Amino acid sequence: MNARETVRRIWVKVRESRMLRSIAAICSHACRKTADIAGPILRKIGARLPKEDKAGLYVTVIFHLAVIIVLLAGSISSAITGESSYLLDFSRQEAIEKQMQEDAFREEISRRLDRLLSEGDVDLPAEQDGQIRNIAVDASSSLEDDRNTDAEKLYADAARLQEDLSGYRQDVALEDMRDEAVDLAEVQDMEEDHARKTYKGPSVVSYSLDGRKASTLKIPAYRCMGGGEVTVIITVDNSGRVTNAKVMDDISSQDECLRNYAVRAARLSRFSADPKAPLRQTGEIVYRFLAQGS
Repeated sequence: MNARETVRRIWVKVRESRMLRSIAAICSHACRKTADIAGPILRKIGARLPKEDKAGLYVTVIFHLAVIIVLLAGSISSAITGESSYLLDFSRQEAIEKQMQEDAFREEISRRLDRLLSEGDVDLPAEQDGQIRNIAVDASSSLEDDRNTDAEKLYADAARLQEDLSGYRQDVALEDMRDEAVDLAEVQDMEEDHARKTYKGPSVVSYSLDGRKASTLKIPAYRCMGGGEVTVIITVDNSGRVTNAKVMDDISSQDECLRNYAVRAARLSRFSADPKAPLRQTGEIVYRFLAQGS
């Protein structure tokens, strides 16, 4: 039994006891008033009537008094019931408790997200003959430097935690792969004539999509033992979302581990929106994986 039901039952009992006391008091008062008024009248009438008629008179008077008392009690009971009804509203308290639970849940999600971001740095190995630059290269145009700016790091785990916040679902297991997002929108011109220095060294990711620029490319942090290149054929819609991703078998590494990481990273990539572009524009993304420890 919850608190609301308990309070309601207690109040009903209190109300009934009050009503009974009120009815008894009113009936007693009515009887006294009736006796005070009708007593002298009945005595005068009784003095004039024969003895055999007095009994009938008394019975008639008592009967009518009883009827009057019952009617008074009924009307008084209805009046008391109507005036003594109360509505106990607990909806505000329930709303406050729900808001407190949501605030506590938001704080917990925020703490977990901060912990993930503090633990999530990913280091890529460098080649022995040159430095690996963690940048995304547009293969359909000349290779360009990104002003040596460190790539901004984002993680797929943040999206998972956001799902938990909106749907109150249980936390899912963290994925093994942490993705590093390269935001090409932050690249700025280095010179007044908007000329950019050309980067000639090896790149981790390159892409080719006619007339479109990458807004976010996922650079996979993989845990495979081998290395190699994987070319992924992508299909992009007008909004820039990758709707399909498939490995090009002929020129890609046969390592299934590398293939899986490449396809997952390709599906998370985003390109510039173009209403005039085909509904299903085809392009490719090339991922170069270095063997662990190389």
